[in-house]
Amino acid sequence: MIQLKREMIKMMKVTQEDAKRQTKKPSYLNDYELYEAYRMGMNEVPKSFEEAYKDEKWRRAIEDGVNSIKENETWVEVEDTRDKTELVLLENSH
Repeated sequence: MIQLKREMIKMMKVTQEDAKRQTKKPSYLNDYELYEAYRMGMNEVPKSFEEAYKDEKWRRAIEDGVNSIKENETWVEVEDTRDKTELVLLENSH
């Protein structure tokens, strides 16, 4: 019985010491890209181009993407069968 009490007291001390220990947030939670991905996931994704283009952030992202494609010359203009001009992405040759 005495041995059991000693073991219980020893276990309680360990538990109390663990409770006093300082905890530290994992370093990966400080990652900016992880935070941005999380934050973007909180926003609703537009269901159409028109809906996306009404939002300033989405419009900027679309325009940046199109400008990047043009600057890198990874596109070719082609005439669509519906008489509309479209951008066609080329495969990366790297």
